[in-house]
Amino acid sequence: MMVGTKPMLVVYNVGVAAGALTLGFTDAYRSVVGGSGGVYTLVGVHLANVVLNWHVMGTAGPSTHHLPSAVCVTFPACSWQRHA
Repeated sequence: MMVGTKPMLVVYNVGVAAGALTLGFTDAYRSVVGGSGGVYTLVGVHLANVVLNWHVMGTAGPSTHHLPSAVCVTFPACSWQRHA
C-alpha cells in the first residue's frame, strides 16, 4: 500500500497529539518532548498493513525479521526512562 506524503504526515501528527494527550491525562505534571508517539503510530500503521494485507503481499512483502529485535530494545528502554 503506497500512500503519499501528506496522509502520512497527518497520521504522524495525530500520533504525536494522541501521545501528548495521553500523557496529559495520565501524568499532568510531566512535560512532553519529542515525537515518539508519531513514530509508534507509523510503526503500528505499518504492522497493521502487513497483517491485513499479508495474503496479497505473499513472500514478496516487506521484511519483518527485524521487528522482534526492535521490540526487545525499544520497550525496555521506554520502561527504564519512565521509571528512572
